[in-house]
Amino acid sequence: MAIKPTRNGIVIHQRDSRRERVSHPLDNGDIFRGGERNQAAQARVKANVELSFNLRDVAVDAFIHIFNRGRQRYIVNVHPPGDSLPAWWPDVPLPSLRPLARPFFMGFTNWPYDATVEAVFDTYDKIQTDGDIVAHHFQGGVPWTEAEVNGAYHSAVDDEINTRLALTDRVSNIYLAVDSLNGARDGLSGYWAASENLPLPGSWAGFDFSNPRVIEAYSNFANDVIGRFQPRYFNYGTEVSELILNDSSKFDEFVTFATQVYANIKAVHPDVELMVSVAVKSPGSAEMNAIRGRLGALSDAIDMLGISIYPYAFFGEAERGDPAMMTADWLSQVTVLMPGKPLAITETGWVGEPLTIPEFGLVVDGSQAHQSTYLEMLFKASNALDMAFIIWFSVVDYDALWSGPLGGDPVGAIWKDTGLYDESGVARTGLSTWRDWLRVPLQ
Repeated sequence: MAIKPTRNGIVIHQRDSRRERVSHPLDNGDIFRGGERNQAAQARVKANVELSFNLRDVAVDAFIHIFNRGRQRYIVNVHPPGDSLPAWWPDVPLPSLRPLARPFFMGFTNWPYDATVEAVFDTYDKIQTDGDIVAHHFQGGVPWTEAEVNGAYHSAVDDEINTRLALTDRVSNIYLAVDSLNGARDGLSGYWAASENLPLPGSWAGFDFSNPRVIEAYSNFANDVIGRFQPRYFNYGTEVSELILNDSSKFDEFVTFATQVYANIKAVHPDVELMVSVAVKSPGSAEMNAIRGRLGALSDAIDMLGISIYPYAFFGEAERGDPAMMTADWLSQVTVLMPGKPLAITETGWVGEPLTIPEFGLVVDGSQAHQSTYLEMLFKASNALDMAFIIWFSVVDYDALWSGPLGGDPVGAIWKDTGLYDESGVARTGLSTWRDWLRVPLQ
């Protein structure tokens, strides 16, 4: 292989029968300066290759050592021939590289930063400009009584569904979630009619997950919204791991629910990837051990496993401020939860400014720098794990929504400052990190 600088980048020629040629937008010498765009030398090779380049106006030959990880190939060392290095050779270690292609879609939820039409429209514009998947997460309950008989929903339900469909007009890849669990993750989701999360009506208040009427109603509603949104992925058990921790007997009932809901949806939409998600805690914690011990009961009722992860809030205190303090297995720990199942990040984020919530004793030294570092760590770890997609919760800080309609709720404050734009609409440095990875082509 020969690599030659050109005016617009570096052209790679692989000397074999296929005569592959790859071009990447790099400046002369970038691959040796520790820059972020140094994936150019990662052509499909299986051994050391010769490299010709020009650095500080000195032409040399060198070798690139490349190793494989799954379908990805990375440079791990670059040096000129011979045992000694020239005095002018860079002493900056080569950074871990971005791949030639990423396995995961990248996107956001449609969570708005204010309860205004302008904020909603702006949110949809931003998430479709800077993403190739959109997350639609319905957290307001299920129209249980109407869905059970395939009846007409309250107009408020249809209005919400139709608005989301109308505004999702530039991105075709959809991750869809309809919560079957309530917000506390300790029982059945509320009733959705004129407003969201109403008390369960009549006899429904005494139903559990294994009740045939619950299974029928949820399956009907899920099949309806799947037909309307045409998602690639559907989550029917958001953060069901919390049910394991909150009420083990109710989790047993959920297993019955999941088995039948999975079959009912697959009968109508066989190509949609179905999942539940787990709320990840610190590696090796008692919570993660408990989740691992029970989650396998759902193995036959999912196609993949979703990961909800906010380390700054739900990991140990030592890991909350600086993502660099997290242990090496902060994300890879999920591979033991459902071995062999594909993985996806259904929710994540990191605060871009300091966070203090006295009600929970939560103090986080958040910053733009830490947010950007977390993003880079997230993408690299997700690439190594072959994640299907990554959903960042909020694209813009929602201070206005939190102090207004949310009434300063301390729970809502946990995610208030996770935007890649702050509350004034100013882009954080993490947005550049996000866009750098978004420019990496999909596999």
